[in-house]
Amino acid sequence: MSQTFSGLTTVAVTVTDAFPGKGAKNDCDHNGVYTDAGDKADCDNDGHRDVYVKAFSDSEVAGEWFILNETTTSIFKGNVPVSSGYDSPGTVFVQRSGTQQPAVTIQYNDVDIDGAGTPCKPSPNIAFWGILQTSVQINVPAGDVVVKSSRLTNDTGKGDFDGYADTNETLNMYITLINKTGRQLTNVIARVASNSPYVDCIFRDTVSLASFAKGAMVEPTGSFGWKVKSSAIRAAGHEFDDMHVTFNVTISCDQFDAPLAAQSIVQDIDLDAAGGGSPSTFIESFEAASGLGLFTSMSLDSGQASNAASNGKRCQYNDPDFSNTGSYGETFCYLGFANEADNTYDWHLHTTSSPDGGRAYVGTQSLHWGYHLDPGDPKFDVYKFSQMDAIVTAAPVSLGGVSGATPELSFKHQISLMDYRRINAIYMQAPDRGVVEMQLCDNSGNPQGVWQKISPYENVYDIQPSNNYINCSFDPVDDGNNEDSYFDPTDPNRTYGPSSTCFPEFIFGSQGDTNYAIGYVEGDVNRASDDKVGLKGSIDRGTWVQTKFDLSRYRGRRVNIRLLTSTIKIYDITDPITFGFSNNSIRDDGWYVDDVQISNTLTSPATLQADTKDSSSFPACPANCTAVTASLTASPASTSAPGQVVVLDASGSFANMCSGGVLQFQFYANGALQRDWTDNASFTDVPPISTAYSVDVRCSTVKTCLASAATTVVVGCPAGTNTWVGPLLVNKTSGLGGAEPDQNLTVSWTNSWTDLIRGDLSLLRTGATYNGSVLACGLSNVKVASATDNTVLATGGGFYFLARGAYCNVASTPMSVPATYSTGAPKEKGSALVPKTRDGQIGSD
Repeated sequence: MSQTFSGLTTVAVTVTDAFPGKGAKNDCDHNGVYTDAGDKADCDNDGHRDVYVKAFSDSEVAGEWFILNETTTSIFKGNVPVSSGYDSPGTVFVQRSGTQQPAVTIQYNDVDIDGAGTPCKPSPNIAFWGILQTSVQINVPAGDVVVKSSRLTNDTGKGDFDGYADTNETLNMYITLINKTGRQLTNVIARVASNSPYVDCIFRDTVSLASFAKGAMVEPTGSFGWKVKSSAIRAAGHEFDDMHVTFNVTISCDQFDAPLAAQSIVQDIDLDAAGGGSPSTFIESFEAASGLGLFTSMSLDSGQASNAASNGKRCQYNDPDFSNTGSYGETFCYLGFANEADNTYDWHLHTTSSPDGGRAYVGTQSLHWGYHLDPGDPKFDVYKFSQMDAIVTAAPVSLGGVSGATPELSFKHQISLMDYRRINAIYMQAPDRGVVEMQLCDNSGNPQGVWQKISPYENVYDIQPSNNYINCSFDPVDDGNNEDSYFDPTDPNRTYGPSSTCFPEFIFGSQGDTNYAIGYVEGDVNRASDDKVGLKGSIDRGTWVQTKFDLSRYRGRRVNIRLLTSTIKIYDITDPITFGFSNNSIRDDGWYVDDVQISNTLTSPATLQADTKDSSSFPACPANCTAVTASLTASPASTSAPGQVVVLDASGSFANMCSGGVLQFQFYANGALQRDWTDNASFTDVPPISTAYSVDVRCSTVKTCLASAATTVVVGCPAGTNTWVGPLLVNKTSGLGGAEPDQNLTVSWTNSWTDLIRGDLSLLRTGATYNGSVLACGLSNVKVASATDNTVLATGGGFYFLARGAYCNVASTPMSVPATYSTGAPKEKGSALVPKTRDGQIGSD
């Protein structure tokens, strides 16, 4: 396999196996058993032996199975379609994550290497015997477009219009997008997919924008269409359970193939909400003389100072108990410090008595996560390693938005955590992290369910955590997952899993400016994505930015909110300055927060209950694909000469329905397959002669629902041309037997309609131009595939041969080429030569 350079592509896969399967049978149903009734050597019944490979990615963990057919003895070949645009059956879905390009892993189960049932043994671990894996990177151009929010409506007779997705309802789902790329985008397409058990069907999966201005926030006029299953019923008394649907959103346009960070939409299921207290706004500016105002402390690292105590609380790639992680066997893999006195809780009020004289956006105080190593010198302001600390609302907040405007969370902040600029980390990665999370509560304020990471839409998370250290990093377990949530013993290369703060998640690292020595500086905002100017504080120290979160998903809920930090472990060293870093760096100052606000809150919670309205009469999902209309156009439709680019476009194709799927395309030229099934509707070619192109179009979820279209591109031939635009690779030579191969040389090749010339190697080396004789000239109706040269070489002489495709369309006569030829150009290095020399050695220019 080789690296590919498109978000819509195929990966060519070859397996060489003298003993495929087991007992001459392939595992046709992929259940690990080779003796089932349906298991045989030719699973697809096409007359060729075959094998199966599994292809998967971090974005499609379950993967897809693909068949490879035997092309020559013991060699099996096939193609794996890959897409960053849509997660459809039969295609491996990939997503770029920040600076890291996605990869597709191919797994082949080689259970018999000798015909006697001995599995291959690529690892000393017996659990991995019989498993071979290799990966290929897919280079996907990405752009920074984010999904801000979503809203739901119903058509008449298909729902109750309350803005929640209820049992059996058919929904129109609108999204709001923000263009943060810094340039105008064209032909923007957003698609949704979901594997939620509550989704009956997605029958309208695409919305588009012809033009999207830089910095704009737009709700496209079109909507997605989907239906809730009739079995998606929330039981009474479970109003505060986290019952929801997640849609993955892919975004592409003329300028890129995928969003910079994975985007999603979450909709709660089967709820009604009404009432609540008076409208209000949650505001905390940390001006209390003591305490933390409407927030309180939450230490997650106290008493964890051993590997056993911190078990489960690490990033998956830092599990010291698992041999496939970077931290395997590490003894310093725990939160906090062996000396518990070093493990102080470091969220605190930052006041005018602080070493820098104080800083605030409003008033005279702010909230700070950090550590003043020298209370009298701001140069020593730093934060600690091996920490997981949170600041959390002291009481649940009642959100409004049941009718009218939806709630939003915002705060002003300056954050500066160590990243690739201060420590040895990959570009745009950081060992230390800050995130914001939310937890549901019932009407009595009791927490319900896990902490959920929420993502901002303005001044978004700006960097990704580092994953290449043996040093351990940590992640909370109260978010519903731990370091063991992703590992699969049959998949030794799988590394990442669900988390709040571990790679490939995005986190806060550097926004605004924490420099204690200067005040506000316009534009000094570091990696803030939206505010390129910054904000001046009431105490003019550093530069603030504002981050905003859309909370429309949680309208009518009671919630807790926390800001959480997590840092890397370096032995039992407490902080960067103690470790030996400079004591005057601003890249380890911690996190300053002020003016926290939640809009559209309520003085008392809304009444939330399961939806019990009768929805049995709502219509079912539309019937899936029954007809495809295929379209194929060529641009240009004809060329004036060979070697010109032609773009085949099948984007005008459509299906009457392709529920839960996408159209896929397969391209042919003169009846030969050029590209197997992908969801890329465009194919580019350089036809050497007039070529008949065709495309097959199908719905990915109903593969029998397909149609074809065809077009012909006419390639012209300039009059009297003698230009050789080759050479074509010569694949095979024969007739070189004997000690003196000075005559009876036959040159053959796989491509037909090919021209062959012979030149004098000595003249090539010394002359000013290439000179030679024409040995074969292809016709449009005569396939030339070999030529024999009986010319006797003089002693010390040598010939070379150049072959190329016949690039002109000639009805019945050879090309207009003289018996001899000359390039008319100086000799060049590196031509593809097939030399014939007296001594039988291969020569070169």
